Amino acid sequence: MPLCALPLPRLAVLPPSSCSFQHPPSRSALWQLLDAVPQAQRQRVASLAIDGTSATTMLINAATGRCLAPPKMYNEAQSAAAVARAEQLAPEGHTATAATSTLCKVLEWDAAGAWQAAAESGLDPAFVHQAGKRGGGGWARGCL
Repeated sequence: MPLCALPLPRLAVLPPSSCSFQHPPSRSALWQLLDAVPQAQRQRVASLAIDGTSATTMLINAATGRCLAPPKMYNEAQSAAAVARAEQLAPEGHTATAATSTLCKVLEWDAAGAWQAAAESGLDPAFVHQAGKRGGGGWARGCL
């Protein structure tokens, strides 16, 4: 299963109603904060960057940046089956085999058919994740 790194598309700030999952309180606080910015100032904003915690991962439509599934937070352990698949792909003892790794999160979406369903619907599924500081930090994008 090859992975490829691609440049990030320009992602729009989407209101909570554009995603099909419930936002925990921390996300509600973010939207309250953004709503508090005066409209005149919001119109001058071209983009907004938000730093996430290492291994926070989102499955998106690469063409629009819209979420295709609920985000998987940095501390969300994935199934034993995802870990077993990761162990087949990564070197022994590699951090990518941890249940909370980005690889396990992507493999979990793959096993659930989320990636395939998006592609079959004509979307361009990709994932974005917050890379760890050892990897240079910042958001990275990949595809299966």
